[in-house]
Amino acid sequence: MEKEEISLKVEENKNLEQESLDLNKLEEPFQEIQSKSDISLAVESEEEVFKESLKPKKQDFKRSWKDKIKQKTTSFLKNPWNLGFLVVLFLGIAIRLKYFNMESIWNDAAVHLWYAIKVTKEPLFMFSRDYLLGDHVVPQTITAFYYLFTKNAFIAGKLMALTYSVIGIIFMYLLGTEMKNKFFGLIATILFTFNHLFWFYGVRPLADAPLTVMVVLLLYSVVKLEKTKTLFWGITSAVVFILAMATKQQAIIFFFAYFLYLVIFKHKDMFQKANLISYGFPLFLIFLGSLIFKYNYLASFVTRILRLVGTEDGFLFVYSHLQWIFGSYLLVLVSIGLILVFFLQSKNFYLPSMFFVVYAIYLELGINNVEDRIVLPLLSVGILLVVYVLSELGSFTSIVFKNKKFVFPIVLILAFIFAWQSFNLGDPLIAGKENGYAGHLEAGEWIKDNVPQEAVVFAGSPRMVRAFTEREFGGPDYLKRYGGNLWWLRHEKYLDNKSAFEQDLKMLARNHEIYLEIDVWEYTQPKWYFPIQQDSINQFIGLEFQLVKMIEREVSTNQGQQKIPVIFLFKYKPN
Repeated sequence: MEKEEISLKVEENKNLEQESLDLNKLEEPFQEIQSKSDISLAVESEEEVFKESLKPKKQDFKRSWKDKIKQKTTSFLKNPWNLGFLVVLFLGIAIRLKYFNMESIWNDAAVHLWYAIKVTKEPLFMFSRDYLLGDHVVPQTITAFYYLFTKNAFIAGKLMALTYSVIGIIFMYLLGTEMKNKFFGLIATILFTFNHLFWFYGVRPLADAPLTVMVVLLLYSVVKLEKTKTLFWGITSAVVFILAMATKQQAIIFFFAYFLYLVIFKHKDMFQKANLISYGFPLFLIFLGSLIFKYNYLASFVTRILRLVGTEDGFLFVYSHLQWIFGSYLLVLVSIGLILVFFLQSKNFYLPSMFFVVYAIYLELGINNVEDRIVLPLLSVGILLVVYVLSELGSFTSIVFKNKKFVFPIVLILAFIFAWQSFNLGDPLIAGKENGYAGHLEAGEWIKDNVPQEAVVFAGSPRMVRAFTEREFGGPDYLKRYGGNLWWLRHEKYLDNKSAFEQDLKMLARNHEIYLEIDVWEYTQPKWYFPIQQDSINQFIGLEFQLVKMIEREVSTNQGQQKIPVIFLFKYKPN
């Protein structure tokens, strides 16, 4: 009975529900349409809101970037070591701008300036054997870039040198920070920025200071690679090694040192993709360059290393230059640093130590006539070792005295003392050479304005004249292949043979106007007239030359600063 009642109730409920549904049948279409419409409108509204939210608002975008920059700037400036770095950077730029208008230029620099000029006039020259194997590709290309805007090779070369110096100062701070901390980076930057030789060569359009900077970039990229182990820094390291070798070919020694470092200390990680790229790609390009240009870099390197007889000056010739670069006190610290690194197993400093040792040995055994500027790339590496010793000394002091407050001021004061000593060496060193080889820019401008392009110009300093007249070599002998009208007066043909010069003079005068440049600077000029005196001038006048331009400069003499004639320009006017 109960079951029947339950079933009846269920049936009744179903009927009621059905009736209810039936009653609402008339309303269903409207309700359905209405609900769909509402949903559609809601969806469309939400979509519009969503799409609108995706649209970057210019104001918000600008504000976000401004906020980020402001936040990062504020954060950067709050750190006292960063402020110290900015002061050092400002002073470093200022002391280099002090000698920006220095007129002195050397033969090597004149070659680099000419190549930079030539590549702007003949872009395909960039891919020539002369340009690529002539060394200094990157500095010359940067100089060429500046020349496009300045149209002044002198200024372009100075801007190139300044660019490298600024990059070097910045990345020395970043490198020190990565290797240890910001304080370490600041001390390294102080010693690096005010070093007298880095300053001296850093205001000249040469490749020695740029290579010194590239060593800093090499170390920084490898340090970042070892920390991150990413492909980005593997590729970056490879590119920096290539750029370093294109800055000056002796950078291949640092590449060899890096490879040796990997073999000895990182052999387990050598074939990781990022590490493999860092050395594999440069190695491939060295091999490719050897095939294309038929120049065996490896054989050249090995040959020079195997010349164990050494230089005429005997063993440890490089040491004297290191002493000049660092000073006695800092060089002692460099030596201690090399010992401490391996004794304390400071793995972060294995690579800088390898750079220092391998490059020094190579210079000692492989190259004759080593100059301070050739040794200069060891500066950055040596400074890292110096600061390493100072930091370890500071840590030891803090343990002894149980107070870390002593460490920072003591190390900072020592850094300032060393930097001040170096600055006091650098300023008079640059000032003393400020007017050396001066006057060529003015001479070049005068020739461009007054001497026809088809005229033959005999030059006692042909590289200088070529750079500032923008005229190519024309002779004698093998130099004729260049196809220009600028003749080497200091060619071996004329050095001890005045009659050879007279013969060529008469031969050329048949079809050309003849001009002559001689100067007091270039000591390799023909011995029959150099060093220039009144008798030298009389000789050329006797050969029917007429003085048309004389350039004077204030130079250092035995009697102090004096204004003297430094360049003489003649025109050949036979009766």
